[in-house]
Amino acid sequence: MEFDRSWWTIRTKLDAYLDAAENQASAFGEAVEALDGYTTKCSLNLAEMNNVHVRTEHVDEAAYKQLLDTWYAVVEEVGVMASRMNDVDALYELARFDARAADAHLEPHRANICNSKTSSEQLVDDTVKMAMQGGFTDQIWKQLEAVFIEMPMLEDRFEAHGEEVPNGATWKDAAARALKALKDVSDKRDDLKAEVVARVCNAEARKEAPQPALLEVSKELVQEDSAGLKKDVETVTGMRTELRILTFVGVAAVGIVLLDKLMPVLRKKIGGGSAEDAS
Repeated sequence: MEFDRSWWTIRTKLDAYLDAAENQASAFGEAVEALDGYTTKCSLNLAEMNNVHVRTEHVDEAAYKQLLDTWYAVVEEVGVMASRMNDVDALYELARFDARAADAHLEPHRANICNSKTSSEQLVDDTVKMAMQGGFTDQIWKQLEAVFIEMPMLEDRFEAHGEEVPNGATWKDAAARALKALKDVSDKRDDLKAEVVARVCNAEARKEAPQPALLEVSKELVQEDSAGLKKDVETVTGMRTELRILTFVGVAAVGIVLLDKLMPVLRKKIGGGSAEDAS
């Protein structure tokens, strides 16, 4: 199903934008220091302020270029994943795989379960629910949900650059399709429990089921990847306010430099006009 490929692509692109955003924040921080040195301490001259301005512009352009690259890549991958989850029932297939972890826990109660005793129905329901928690279905949804939550933040970055958000409706459509796939899994919970009961009561089916230990190892790998993605999006969120403030300060620094350049011209014109009036 190639979910791993999509996750690594998303992680790589998000990491690339994080690096660019950090460089942008650093450049704006230097601009703040330069502005302070120029306006209050007189430790920088106009030429040095110009150099700071040029460096800040270059870093800002690089950040925007990486933002575009990250945006298009992430939108494409979440769209592909949503299509797999919804169009070919990939999320439900993962749920079926997760439910197999319940088999071993129900084995000691096989006699009651296979004799269709009423007391065993709640046991099956609880055991399947426990097997699903933290499984592939749960982890993949949490990863995808984390990306969806952060998409508005990326949209804000376009606005900060004074640009329109490209194809903003695409990722929202992907989110709707992914949510539909999750709802379908929930609606088919009885089917999952029926499959578990059928395997527990069928010796041949039990032989073909994956070993619980292998399932747990696989889940741990997915959880590690999920933790990495969560760390990335939390880092981006933490930088949101800082970048907005520094962007404002950077614009102020540019304005001061331009004003300083224009002042001699204005003085000359004003002086020239006064001389003509005097004559």
